[in-house]
Amino acid sequence: INLAALPLAPAPALPRYSSPRTGWLYRVGVFAARELRVTAREPGLMLSHIALSPVVAVVMGVVYYDLDVELTGIQNRTGLFLMAALYQALGGLSAVGMAVRGAAAAARERESGLSPPGAAALAAALIDAVCLRVAPAAVFTPIVLLLCGLVGGAKPTLTVWACLATVATVSASIGRTAWYVSRDAGHANLAAVMVLAVAVTFGGLLTRAGAATATADIMELQQASYIYHAWAAMMVSEFNGLPLLNFNPEGFGGGVKLSGRAYLSAYGLDPGELGVHLAALGGIAGVAVLLEVVA
Repeated sequence: INLAALPLAPAPALPRYSSPRTGWLYRVGVFAARELRVTAREPGLMLSHIALSPVVAVVMGVVYYDLDVELTGIQNRTGLFLMAALYQALGGLSAVGMAVRGAAAAARERESGLSPPGAAALAAALIDAVCLRVAPAAVFTPIVLLLCGLVGGAKPTLTVWACLATVATVSASIGRTAWYVSRDAGHANLAAVMVLAVAVTFGGLLTRAGAATATADIMELQQASYIYHAWAAMMVSEFNGLPLLNFNPEGFGGGVKLSGRAYLSAYGLDPGELGVHLAALGGIAGVAVLLEVVA
Protein backbone atom coordinates (compact mmCIF):
# COMPACT_ATOMS: atom_id res chain seq x y z
CA ILE A 1 0.00 0.00 0.00
CA ASN A 2 1.36 3.37 -1.04
CA LEU A 3 0.61 5.51 1.99
CA ALA A 4 1.80 8.61 0.21
CA ALA A 5 -0.96 8.21 -2.39
CA LEU A 6 -3.77 8.04 0.16
CA PRO A 7 -5.85 11.25 0.33
CA LEU A 8 -5.55 13.22 3.54
CA ALA A 9 -8.55 14.69 5.25
CA PRO A 10 -8.38 18.47 5.16
CA ALA A 11 -7.63 20.12 8.46
CA PRO A 12 -10.63 21.97 9.92
CA ALA A 13 -10.50 25.66 9.16
CA LEU A 14 -10.38 27.73 12.34
CA PRO A 15 -11.32 31.38 12.15
CA ARG A 16 -8.57 33.69 13.22
CA TYR A 17 -8.56 34.70 16.88
CA SER A 18 -11.73 32.69 17.57
CA SER A 19 -10.24 30.59 20.34
CA PRO A 20 -10.41 32.02 23.88
CA ARG A 21 -6.62 31.67 24.05
CA THR A 22 -6.19 33.80 20.95
CA GLY A 23 -8.92 36.36 21.56
CA TRP A 24 -8.17 40.03 21.11
CA LEU A 25 -7.81 40.84 24.82
CA TYR A 26 -5.71 37.73 25.34
CA ARG A 27 -3.35 38.84 22.58
CA VAL A 28 -3.14 42.31 24.13
CA GLY A 29 -2.03 40.64 27.37
CA VAL A 30 0.54 38.53 25.52
CA PHE A 31 1.97 41.52 23.72
CA ALA A 32 2.00 43.57 26.92
CA ALA A 33 3.96 40.84 28.71
CA ARG A 34 6.41 40.76 25.81
CA GLU A 35 6.80 44.54 25.85
CA LEU A 36 7.47 44.38 29.58
CA ARG A 37 10.14 41.70 29.07
CA VAL A 38 11.77 43.76 26.31
CA THR A 39 11.79 46.82 28.56
CA ALA A 40 13.34 44.75 31.38
CA ARG A 41 16.03 43.38 29.05
CA GLU A 42 16.77 46.78 27.55
CA PRO A 43 15.96 49.24 30.34
CA GLY A 44 18.24 52.01 29.09
CA LEU A 45 15.54 54.42 27.93
CA MET A 46 13.35 53.85 30.98
CA LEU A 47 16.27 54.36 33.35
CA SER A 48 17.30 57.48 31.45
CA HIS A 49 13.85 58.96 31.92
CA ILE A 50 13.81 58.08 35.62
CA ALA A 51 17.38 59.32 36.18
CA LEU A 52 16.83 62.61 34.36
CA SER A 53 13.55 63.38 36.13
CA PRO A 54 15.08 64.30 39.52
CA VAL A 55 17.85 66.26 37.77
CA VAL A 56 15.36 68.40 35.86
CA ALA A 57 13.16 68.64 38.97
CA VAL A 58 16.08 69.98 41.02
CA VAL A 59 16.97 72.50 38.28
CA MET A 60 13.37 73.74 38.19
CA GLY A 61 13.28 73.72 41.98
CA VAL A 62 16.38 75.92 42.17
CA VAL A 63 15.03 78.34 39.56
CA TYR A 64 11.59 78.54 41.19
CA TYR A 65 12.77 77.92 44.76
CA ASP A 66 10.34 78.47 47.64
CA LEU A 67 7.78 80.60 45.83
CA ASP A 68 6.04 83.15 48.02
CA VAL A 69 2.55 84.62 47.77
CA GLU A 70 3.73 87.96 46.45
CA LEU A 71 3.16 89.02 42.83
CA THR A 72 6.46 87.50 41.67
CA GLY A 73 5.71 84.15 43.27
CA ILE A 74 2.22 84.15 41.79
CA GLN A 75 3.50 84.73 38.26
CA ASN A 76 6.30 82.20 38.65
CA ARG A 77 3.80 79.51 39.57
CA THR A 78 2.10 80.14 36.24
CA GLY A 79 5.34 79.63 34.31
CA LEU A 80 6.44 76.67 36.42
CA PHE A 81 3.36 74.60 35.63
CA LEU A 82 3.67 75.30 31.91
CA MET A 83 7.37 74.40 31.89
CA ALA A 84 6.74 71.20 33.84
CA ALA A 85 4.07 70.13 31.34
CA LEU A 86 6.32 71.03 28.41
CA TYR A 87 9.20 68.97 29.83
CA GLN A 88 6.99 65.90 30.18
CA ALA A 89 5.59 66.37 26.66
CA LEU A 90 9.06 66.60 25.15
CA GLY A 91 10.07 63.45 26.98
CA GLY A 92 7.11 61.68 25.41
CA LEU A 93 8.60 62.15 21.95
CA SER A 94 11.09 59.37 22.75
CA ALA A 95 8.26 56.94 21.95
CA VAL A 96 9.01 57.28 18.22
CA GLY A 97 12.33 55.49 18.69
CA MET A 98 10.59 52.68 20.59
CA ALA A 99 8.09 52.27 17.74
CA VAL A 100 10.88 52.07 15.19
CA ARG A 101 12.69 49.44 17.26
CA GLY A 102 9.64 47.18 17.40
CA ALA A 103 8.59 47.66 13.77
CA ALA A 104 10.23 44.47 12.41
CA ALA A 105 8.63 42.17 15.00
CA ALA A 106 5.24 43.81 14.51
CA ALA A 107 5.46 43.33 10.73
CA ARG A 108 6.29 39.63 11.11
CA GLU A 109 3.36 39.10 13.46
CA ARG A 110 0.92 40.83 11.13
CA GLU A 111 2.07 38.70 8.17
CA SER A 112 1.78 35.47 10.18
CA GLY A 113 -1.68 36.35 11.45
CA LEU A 114 -0.59 36.28 15.09
CA SER A 115 -1.39 39.94 15.68
CA PRO A 116 -5.05 41.01 15.71
CA PRO A 117 -5.56 44.59 14.49
CA GLY A 118 -4.51 47.10 17.14
CA ALA A 119 -3.57 44.57 19.83
CA ALA A 120 0.19 45.14 19.65
CA ALA A 121 -0.27 48.92 19.46
CA LEU A 122 -2.46 49.00 22.58
CA ALA A 123 -0.04 46.77 24.48
CA ALA A 124 2.89 49.02 23.53
CA ALA A 125 0.94 52.10 24.61
CA LEU A 126 0.06 50.59 28.01
CA ILE A 127 3.59 49.45 28.87
CA ASP A 128 5.10 52.69 27.58
CA ALA A 129 2.68 54.71 29.72
CA VAL A 130 3.46 52.78 32.91
CA CYS A 131 7.23 52.45 32.56
CA LEU A 132 8.25 55.60 30.69
CA ARG A 133 5.57 58.16 31.56
CA VAL A 134 3.96 57.41 34.92
CA ALA A 135 7.14 56.32 36.74
CA PRO A 136 9.30 59.35 35.75
CA ALA A 137 6.45 61.73 36.60
CA ALA A 138 6.17 60.07 40.02
CA VAL A 139 9.85 60.87 40.65
CA PHE A 140 9.61 64.40 39.25
CA THR A 141 6.47 65.63 41.01
CA PRO A 142 7.30 65.50 44.76
CA ILE A 143 10.74 67.06 44.25
CA VAL A 144 9.27 70.05 42.40
CA LEU A 145 6.46 70.52 44.92
CA LEU A 146 8.88 70.39 47.83
CA LEU A 147 11.57 72.70 46.44
CA CYS A 148 9.16 75.24 44.99
CA GLY A 149 7.07 75.48 48.14
CA LEU A 150 3.84 74.58 46.38
CA VAL A 151 0.68 73.41 48.09
CA GLY A 152 1.32 69.96 49.54
CA GLY A 153 -0.94 67.10 50.53
CA ALA A 154 -2.12 63.97 48.81
CA LYS A 155 -4.73 65.52 46.52
CA PRO A 156 -2.56 68.34 45.04
CA THR A 157 0.37 65.95 44.61
CA LEU A 158 -1.74 63.33 42.86
CA THR A 159 -3.31 66.02 40.65
CA VAL A 160 0.06 67.30 39.46
CA TRP A 161 1.39 63.76 39.01
CA ALA A 162 -1.67 62.67 37.01
CA CYS A 163 -1.50 65.76 34.80
CA LEU A 164 2.20 65.40 34.00
CA ALA A 165 1.99 61.63 33.38
CA THR A 166 -1.02 62.09 31.10
CA VAL A 167 0.70 64.86 29.12
CA ALA A 168 3.68 62.56 28.52
CA THR A 169 1.37 59.71 27.52
CA VAL A 170 -0.54 61.85 25.01
CA SER A 171 2.69 63.14 23.49
CA ALA A 172 4.02 59.59 23.18
CA SER A 173 0.78 58.39 21.53
CA ILE A 174 0.91 61.23 19.01
CA GLY A 175 4.49 60.33 18.11
CA ARG A 176 3.72 56.63 17.67
CA THR A 177 0.58 57.37 15.63
CA ALA A 178 2.61 59.57 13.31
CA TRP A 179 5.13 56.73 12.94
CA TYR A 180 2.45 54.12 12.18
CA VAL A 181 1.01 56.39 9.47
CA SER A 182 4.24 57.63 7.86
CA ARG A 183 6.66 54.75 8.64
CA ASP A 184 9.38 57.38 8.74
CA ALA A 185 10.99 58.52 11.98
CA GLY A 186 11.81 61.98 10.65
CA HIS A 187 8.26 62.68 9.53
CA ALA A 188 6.87 61.22 12.76
CA ASN A 189 9.06 63.45 14.93
CA LEU A 190 8.18 66.50 12.83
CA ALA A 191 4.44 65.82 13.09
CA ALA A 192 4.64 65.24 16.84
CA VAL A 193 6.63 68.45 17.38
CA MET A 194 4.15 70.45 15.30
CA VAL A 195 1.20 69.12 17.32
CA LEU A 196 3.08 69.92 20.52
CA ALA A 197 3.86 73.45 19.30
CA VAL A 198 0.18 74.12 18.63
CA ALA A 199 -0.77 72.63 22.01
CA VAL A 200 1.75 74.86 23.80
CA THR A 201 0.57 77.92 21.85
CA PHE A 202 -2.85 77.40 23.40
CA GLY A 203 -1.32 76.10 26.60
CA GLY A 204 -2.72 78.60 29.03
CA LEU A 205 -0.72 81.82 28.84
CA LEU A 206 -3.12 83.10 26.19
CA THR A 207 -6.41 84.34 27.58
CA ARG A 208 -9.70 85.14 25.93
CA ALA A 209 -10.60 87.78 28.51
CA GLY A 210 -11.16 91.08 26.71
CA ALA A 211 -10.04 89.64 23.36
CA ALA A 212 -11.47 90.69 20.02
CA THR A 213 -14.19 88.48 18.57
CA ALA A 214 -11.91 86.79 16.00
CA THR A 215 -9.29 86.09 18.65
CA ALA A 216 -11.93 84.73 21.01
CA ASP A 217 -13.16 82.34 18.29
CA ILE A 218 -9.63 81.09 17.68
CA MET A 219 -9.20 80.61 21.41
CA GLU A 220 -11.91 77.94 21.32
CA LEU A 221 -9.14 75.69 19.95
CA GLN A 222 -7.68 75.87 23.43
CA GLN A 223 -10.20 73.25 24.52
CA ALA A 224 -8.42 70.70 22.30
CA SER A 225 -4.99 71.38 23.81
CA TYR A 226 -3.81 68.72 26.24
CA ILE A 227 -1.16 71.13 27.53
CA TYR A 228 -3.88 73.67 28.36
CA HIS A 229 -6.03 71.27 30.37
CA ALA A 230 -3.02 69.93 32.30
CA TRP A 231 -1.84 73.47 33.05
CA ALA A 232 -5.35 74.61 34.01
CA ALA A 233 -5.88 71.64 36.35
CA MET A 234 -2.56 72.26 38.12
CA MET A 235 -3.31 75.99 38.39
CA VAL A 236 -6.76 75.41 39.89
CA SER A 237 -5.41 72.81 42.31
CA GLU A 238 -2.61 75.13 43.46
CA PHE A 239 -4.42 78.45 43.73
CA ASN A 240 -7.50 77.01 45.42
CA GLY A 241 -5.22 75.91 48.25
CA LEU A 242 -3.27 79.14 48.70
CA PRO A 243 -3.88 81.73 51.42
CA LEU A 244 -4.67 85.32 50.51
CA LEU A 245 -2.17 86.57 47.93
CA ASN A 246 -0.42 89.90 48.31
CA PHE A 247 -0.94 91.83 45.06
CA ASN A 248 1.76 94.49 45.33
CA PRO A 249 2.94 95.81 41.94
CA GLU A 250 5.58 98.52 42.00
CA GLY A 251 4.11 102.00 42.27
CA PHE A 252 0.72 100.72 43.35
CA GLY A 253 1.07 102.18 46.83
CA GLY A 254 0.57 99.27 49.19
CA GLY A 255 -0.57 95.73 48.69
CA VAL A 256 -4.03 94.34 48.15
CA LYS A 257 -5.00 90.95 49.49
CA LEU A 258 -6.51 88.75 46.79
CA SER A 259 -7.76 85.20 46.92
CA GLY A 260 -6.36 82.55 44.61
CA ARG A 261 -9.76 82.45 42.94
CA ALA A 262 -9.43 86.10 41.90
CA TYR A 263 -6.11 85.38 40.23
CA LEU A 264 -7.52 82.34 38.43
CA SER A 265 -10.26 84.50 36.94
CA ALA A 266 -7.62 86.66 35.24
CA TYR A 267 -6.76 83.60 33.13
CA GLY A 268 -10.36 82.69 32.50
CA LEU A 269 -10.16 79.70 34.86
CA ASP A 270 -13.07 78.61 37.00
CA PRO A 271 -11.96 77.49 40.49
CA GLY A 272 -14.68 74.84 40.48
CA GLU A 273 -13.66 73.17 37.23
CA LEU A 274 -10.74 71.04 38.38
CA GLY A 275 -12.70 67.89 37.55
CA VAL A 276 -13.68 69.30 34.15
CA HIS A 277 -10.07 69.87 33.15
CA LEU A 278 -8.98 66.46 34.44
CA ALA A 279 -11.82 64.78 32.54
CA ALA A 280 -10.96 66.69 29.36
CA LEU A 281 -7.30 65.72 29.70
CA GLY A 282 -8.25 62.08 30.20
CA GLY A 283 -10.58 62.24 27.21
CA ILE A 284 -7.84 63.64 24.98
CA ALA A 285 -5.53 60.85 26.17
CA GLY A 286 -8.18 58.25 25.36
CA VAL A 287 -8.68 59.65 21.88
CA ALA A 288 -4.91 59.74 21.30
CA VAL A 289 -4.52 56.08 22.29
CA LEU A 290 -7.57 55.10 20.20
CA LEU A 291 -6.10 56.80 17.12
CA GLU A 292 -2.84 54.97 17.77
CA VAL A 293 -4.62 51.61 17.92
CA VAL A 294 -6.62 52.33 14.76
CA ALA A 295 -3.53 53.51 12.90
